[in-house]
Amino acid sequence: MAKKTTTLGLIGAVAALALVGHAFRSWSFEAPKVVLAETAPAARAASPTVAAAATTVPVPVAPKLALPAAPEMNAAETELVRKIHAKFATGDFVSALTLADQNAAREDLSPAFHEWLMQQLPVLLASAGWSKLRLGDCEDATPLFRRAESLKRSKETAKGLAVCYYKQKNFIGAQEQFGWYLERESGDLEMQVLYADVLESEGRYDDAVKMLEQAAAQDAKLEGVSQRLQSMRARAKEAPLQQYETSRNFRLLYRSGDHEDLVNNVLENLEIALDEYVETYGLKPPPAPIEVILYPAAQFKGIVVGGPDWAEGIFDGRLRIPIRETTLQNPDAKLLREVLRHELVHALFSLASDARQLPPWFDEGMAQRLACASPGCGPFVFPATPGSFLGSPSFFAPYISLDAARAGRAYRQSLYLIFAIERLYGEDALRTLAQSISTTSEPSSDGILKPLGTTFDELQKKAAYLWANRTVLGIPPSR
Repeated sequence: MAKKTTTLGLIGAVAALALVGHAFRSWSFEAPKVVLAETAPAARAASPTVAAAATTVPVPVAPKLALPAAPEMNAAETELVRKIHAKFATGDFVSALTLADQNAAREDLSPAFHEWLMQQLPVLLASAGWSKLRLGDCEDATPLFRRAESLKRSKETAKGLAVCYYKQKNFIGAQEQFGWYLERESGDLEMQVLYADVLESEGRYDDAVKMLEQAAAQDAKLEGVSQRLQSMRARAKEAPLQQYETSRNFRLLYRSGDHEDLVNNVLENLEIALDEYVETYGLKPPPAPIEVILYPAAQFKGIVVGGPDWAEGIFDGRLRIPIRETTLQNPDAKLLREVLRHELVHALFSLASDARQLPPWFDEGMAQRLACASPGCGPFVFPATPGSFLGSPSFFAPYISLDAARAGRAYRQSLYLIFAIERLYGEDALRTLAQSISTTSEPSSDGILKPLGTTFDELQKKAAYLWANRTVLGIPPSR
């Protein structure tokens, strides 16, 4: 949780890198992500760094609300100013703005008050916008930033709009805001990484490479940026060979001349899976098309630098899928369908949670469970040597650092946990949990399980008992 400060006018912060989830065979890679936090002024002087998990970069402090000269206002107006200041000083920027808007049209207030109010509106609007953005609410944040920009363009409004446009996939608007902001804050490493992601979506790979080269040049020790740069260079080489096709909810890039026979199959399976997830589990459809990219398996390792050898796909804000010769020979292969469905679960949870990192056992267990269409799923199959059930801490750490054997065990038992939830709490339990994931929900294991009235330790103990007795779990009979 972010450290709270009392600095008047502090409007939030942005971060660019975070792990979003991982899958056995289909793996979720480090994705550009916006994480908002408040930081103390001293932290703003430190050099920004990129960590494997998350990096927090402060936004410049907004100007303080000015205090008008007392003789220019009467007692009632002075009290209004005090109330607006009080809301602002406690960080309740939305209420401060609401109070200002409620009094902006009053004809019984003096010109001095209205002049003061108009001078404060850019600060109030930008601050309220960032408070909404911190909650992942760009729908409400964007018009606030636009209002602020129409009065006075600032680095705060430009950064806020750039981030929201990025999240909303308004790439044309994002490019303009990123460009304006980075001309004035060329050292903002995390915004450079996010901008490179925008440029990739626009097909401007060479520009994306240059942007990451600039970021890497600021600090050669930034491993995360170096890996992204290496990956982007490989993607730039592949890009001229690609073309795209779209459907209702997806934009598919594929290698021309090699993957045409897969296009209809991939898009159809994704649309079917999305309809199922929305209808059966209450997940929300994407507000903009999800990007899906097919790569020849031989190039995949270079395109996702740093990924484990056992990955059959990744989600890093896009679904990236390696295509092997066996898949080309059999486009209807079950594995491709399951990998697509699996990665789509990661994508939808990422959208629902504003890309916050969910516990691996839940993110991966649900992705495996939903990857198998309900009518075709069977009971859980125990491995030849099941071994003991993992303790709680083993389900919390990212699985990508594990070798294939240990990762396989963690993923199998994560799926067993999900089956245990269905057995113990009813067939509607997964829908309840899936619908509870939001930008404001608690992403911890206990927070996720709260709607079921249980904790992860309780779930783990019950699942361990079922595992020890080799209890076969699977799709409830009513399904």
